[in-house]
Amino acid sequence: MSYQAVIRDGSNDLLTEQTLGMRISILQGAADGTAVYTETHTPVTNASGVVTVEIGTGTTTDDFSSIDWSNGPYFLKTETDPAGGTDYTVTGTTQLLSVPYALYADTVGSYNESDPVFEAWDKNYNDLTQAPAAISDLNMDGNGAPVENVADPANPQDVATKHYVDSIVVLLMNESAGSNETFLSPDTGILTDVENNSYGIIKIGTQWWMTENLKATKYNDGDDIPLVEDYTWSDLDTPGYCYYQNDQATYGELYGALYNWHAVNTGKLCPDGWHVPSDEEWKVLTDFLGGIDVAGGKMKETGTEHWLDPNTGATNESGFTGLPGGDRSSSGAFGTDETTGHWWSSTELTTLNSWCRGLHYDNDDVNERYYYKRGGFSVRCVRD
Repeated sequence: MSYQAVIRDGSNDLLTEQTLGMRISILQGAADGTAVYTETHTPVTNASGVVTVEIGTGTTTDDFSSIDWSNGPYFLKTETDPAGGTDYTVTGTTQLLSVPYALYADTVGSYNESDPVFEAWDKNYNDLTQAPAAISDLNMDGNGAPVENVADPANPQDVATKHYVDSIVVLLMNESAGSNETFLSPDTGILTDVENNSYGIIKIGTQWWMTENLKATKYNDGDDIPLVEDYTWSDLDTPGYCYYQNDQATYGELYGALYNWHAVNTGKLCPDGWHVPSDEEWKVLTDFLGGIDVAGGKMKETGTEHWLDPNTGATNESGFTGLPGGDRSSSGAFGTDETTGHWWSSTELTTLNSWCRGLHYDNDDVNERYYYKRGGFSVRCVRD
């Protein structure tokens, strides 16, 4: 069973690329029932603050295979120490409403293994009225609300050490066959591209957006995107990508790649079911956030770890988590890291220029502008 959670600190900032201590227990009968299995992990959150563990593979003295899944109900209790130790101060308890078929199949007497049960399930999120639910939230409230200790509510968490879990998905049952999306809650999830890069996704208004920049070096059909690091960048009228300062090791994981607009225009840059937003789709986003004069602050990552001081107006209340990934000009020069983030739209203005959006360290605006198609900007994808 897979467990994923988005971890935030007491200031509602993501805990990114940080080792956590985690204890997971399976309780029988009730939310405060007997623990029939307990294990510990020390996972590392990714650049989106997402932590992933496989339940049943942690450090334990118990036997996961001995759990009688037919003798439920069962509940999953999770405890986390954001400092990486064993001082677990956050607890979430969720009811397991279903279990992966492989764990339960031998108790289903009438099942014929030749029946194509899972093979026949080809629905995805688009086919459903709401995100598939595999858990029942008992004590969790999304969007950064504190998760209290269900087992011992008389022992509240200290404000100074309290951390937050945005949302949790427990079972692989929450994914459909062939899907590249995992939904952590009605408003958050994980998207995987053809190279198995994972990205946080979030619902903002009526749209689903990636919460980090695209890292793809292949189109969604598996073909390579040309990597162009030399002076020929300035002459390109064909697709190309690079990394800021041609330094993938330093900039690639956090800021993603920089793409020219010709790569955007292939229509194959984003994972299946997603696309580079049009100029109009960018407007839908910024209108929902109050207009371009204030939306930038709501879209920028908070603090000055990545943005140059003062990072004016940054609240990231949208969850977009815009970063100052810099850019590559149409002449091939790199610039504006720490001060600016630019993202392409799919909308062409002229034969030479296309629309884009910019965020800046010294204001909370969103800059609606156009630039030469040969320029290198970051890319965010939006759901079809």
